[in-house]
Amino acid sequence: MLKDSEFQFSATGKENRGLFVEDTNKPIILYVEDTDNENVYRHILLRMFPISELKADIFSYVHVVAAGSKKMVIERYEHNRKNNTTAQKKFVYLLDGDFDRYINSQDMKHDTDVIYLEKYNIESYLLSEAISVLYIQDYIRYNLSECNREVLGYEYKDYETIRQMLDFEAWKGHVVGDSARLFLNYACENMYWLENKLYKTNKNTSNADRCLNNNNGTVMKDRIEAIIEESRKHIPNYNERIYGITILYKGINGDDFSNLICGKFLLKSLAGHIRNVFSLTSVGYDSLKREFLKSFDVNLLSGLKVVIKRHLISVMLPAGNN
Repeated sequence: MLKDSEFQFSATGKENRGLFVEDTNKPIILYVEDTDNENVYRHILLRMFPISELKADIFSYVHVVAAGSKKMVIERYEHNRKNNTTAQKKFVYLLDGDFDRYINSQDMKHDTDVIYLEKYNIESYLLSEAISVLYIQDYIRYNLSECNREVLGYEYKDYETIRQMLDFEAWKGHVVGDSARLFLNYACENMYWLENKLYKTNKNTSNADRCLNNNNGTVMKDRIEAIIEESRKHIPNYNERIYGITILYKGINGDDFSNLICGKFLLKSLAGHIRNVFSLTSVGYDSLKREFLKSFDVNLLSGLKVVIKRHLISVMLPAGNN
């Protein structure tokens, strides 16, 4: 007998998933990209619209659907507009920022129900010094034996001591600064692919992890240089393209390149940094992401809340009053 966790959509099923989930009796459907993040957005909605404030369960009104990719979310958007399905339901489409604003802004959808994250992806919003320190404190308290705490010297480490040891801002400055050229290169690759209709958008960023030292979370610059040299070989006017993307990025975000960097990459680097500094060898990306998700500032996603709230008001008001 199959367990729930063993049920998976086929490739065709993923592509057509939106066709049958729209039959749900929920009046609002929120489309997101990654199937891995469906529950992430449910957690976020629960924190945005607590029962104490909404006086109802948010999931009585909103159904979250992971379409599988940005392309599939946009296809659902086009399908719903073409077939005028918005007359029956309210649809919201949440898309990762990726590199779109810097290489493909002309193709972005300008619609009040289509939201592009300002940062690279949802994981980019989770990073927090305070949550990191509390996570480390709790990990030491609940995951280490008294003997190990004494051996590692953590028995009396208070919040401020751990904060100083973590040196969050210095870590972030190093990893963002050292990886900015890598992600500018990925943006350049994506621009070239789009121009030549190669349809590989953002696929290469999944290889970014090989540029991280798993032992301490630092960026391996030699690997970045090797990746850049490979790109130079097949992309014409490489330097001019990189310069143009950099100018566009700075015009929108200033000199801080953190919005360009994949949040998953940053979280994996932070996990490695914590493992190294605190000798907590079992700290990993998944546990760190779960902890950050519980406490990160959901007000950073105020644009999403505004759109959902507008539709909630519409569907919760008595007929004839909206």
